[in-house]
Amino acid sequence: MRRFSLLTFAGLTILAGLSLAVTTSAISPTPSEVELLNTATLIFKRAVESPAAAIPAAVMMRASAIAVFPNAVKDDNHHYARGVMSARGARPDAWTPPAFIALEGAIPFDLNVQPIDFIIIAQSRRGLDHLIHDGFATPIRSPMSAGAIGHSTPARINADLLAYVQFDVYFAGITIRDWSIRAMAESNAALYGRPYSTDDVVRGAGFFHVPSPARAWRDAIAAYFREMS
Repeated sequence: MRRFSLLTFAGLTILAGLSLAVTTSAISPTPSEVELLNTATLIFKRAVESPAAAIPAAVMMRASAIAVFPNAVKDDNHHYARGVMSARGARPDAWTPPAFIALEGAIPFDLNVQPIDFIIIAQSRRGLDHLIHDGFATPIRSPMSAGAIGHSTPARINADLLAYVQFDVYFAGITIRDWSIRAMAESNAALYGRPYSTDDVVRGAGFFHVPSPARAWRDAIAAYFREMS
């Protein structure tokens, strides 16, 4: 496995050596939701796998929710992406089924590369609430903080949400400003058969079968925490 090398810039910390291969699964629900789940699962695994994990264990062990947004679309300095998120349950290795959410946000650098993937880690109850409930950017809202990187990094950042970006062979902690999160009930309907809200999925308000791609996503997160415990 290639090892990461660390470079630091103002507002952006880059870790070299991360790559991603995309796979799909030709099952119901619709291919777009399946592909999104499969891709998000791969991005998560690459970001936390040992021995050269990009997101440090010190960050992951505080996570109350994890969201991954593959293949963001760029418009000026704003990026738009569809993604999936799950919240921590009663045990460190117990995670909710995924809910589909959409992200919009501005980053402080002009990255003329494609694709760009985002990972958001909620570090508090308020951070979890930001991911669950629809919200629109306002001048009052604090930016998402750039997450620490590196397997052995002991840093603890006091922030509700930590943000990471992957592009080409690089992985970075990055600040996201003017951001908003939106539930994607139509994609939840494609996965579960009913247009559940993010809150419905995360709080267990719905009664639904969890399809194979959703189980693979949830199992990948649970496996990480079982290995770390």
